[in-house]
Amino acid sequence: MDACSGRRRLDTLDVLKGTVITAIIFVHLLIARDSGEGTEPSLFLEYFYLGLMFFFICSGYFYRPERGFSKNIKRRLVQLLVSLSICGIVLSVVLFLEATVLWEMPSGEDFLLALRRAFCLENIGNPMEENMICPVSGASMGYYFVWTMFWSFLLFYSTMKFLDDDNRKIVVAIIILLALQALIVEFLSVQVPFFFNLGPFGAALMMAGRLLAKYSVFHWIEDCSKKRAAFWLVLVACAVSALVLIIIFEPGISWDKMYYGKYGGASVFPFYAEALLVNVALVYLAMLFGKIPLLSKVLLLAGKHSLGLLLLHCFVAKFIFMLICEPETVSWFPSTDMTINLIVALVTYAVTLTACEVYTRKRDACCCSGGTGKDLTSE
Repeated sequence: MDACSGRRRLDTLDVLKGTVITAIIFVHLLIARDSGEGTEPSLFLEYFYLGLMFFFICSGYFYRPERGFSKNIKRRLVQLLVSLSICGIVLSVVLFLEATVLWEMPSGEDFLLALRRAFCLENIGNPMEENMICPVSGASMGYYFVWTMFWSFLLFYSTMKFLDDDNRKIVVAIIILLALQALIVEFLSVQVPFFFNLGPFGAALMMAGRLLAKYSVFHWIEDCSKKRAAFWLVLVACAVSALVLIIIFEPGISWDKMYYGKYGGASVFPFYAEALLVNVALVYLAMLFGKIPLLSKVLLLAGKHSLGLLLLHCFVAKFIFMLICEPETVSWFPSTDMTINLIVALVTYAVTLTACEVYTRKRDACCCSGGTGKDLTSE
């Protein structure tokens, strides 16, 4: 049964998106502060790292075929391109000027490097796992994910108009995209312009989201009585199955470096299954967060502004750090005391979230649309 028409927006999904993007920001600022390899990830971290894939699944879940290809392209791809272009250029200019005034250290080459990093044009042809210099003027930490979303949307919208009438076609397309991704891992695991080589996997996740939508899976989780055994059986089955798969086929936490597991291209398939199972389980957990009054409001707001938070958090943090510390090029942020890092992370989160909400309200007031903020998934 296809129950996609007129589907209401679920606060639970926005809470989950808000939780994921909040985790990304704090991990970036407190843990993954440089471009090198960290210590061996824990099972816990590998499990919840797969929450990154929820943005792709959710995008497919709220796909609106009645809008047509051109309107979907305009609403999503143009938005992503404009956002990436403006942030990639303007934010780099601001950081370059700040560093010049305060520290007299960045060169014109540093600014050009920042632009190349923002548009994923650095070290083309080099191995994906190769570490890159973090430019003083750069604020593009996490931009690879937005570029991947762009290519995933393009593949998804280009093919779904031919597949949406038959679920079997969608399943076949998913298998083909995963096989293509496996081949890319084996033969094209190098830096490419605009990060297009992660697109097939993202599109396959979007198609899975579309299949989940046809059976209103997330809405069923939201509306199902907690007293029904089926409600808990699905949660336990997904959570435990995902855990078993992750123990057997360790996914790692380097998807941005084309690492799906120790079996190379073949690891794409268990990684895909793990991502689907983990994120269905995370939807359940998001319902629990949704019951906590203040926390749920913050996460709900963050979910509605996920794109803005991802694009701006590195800039805001670097701008603050540059006021008190000399910038570095071996890591995105300077080496400071953990207390300072935590304070900067909290201020960054508050400032970025507030800026996104203020901008959205002013934009909606000017347009008299009364709409909500843009995020990485909403249609």
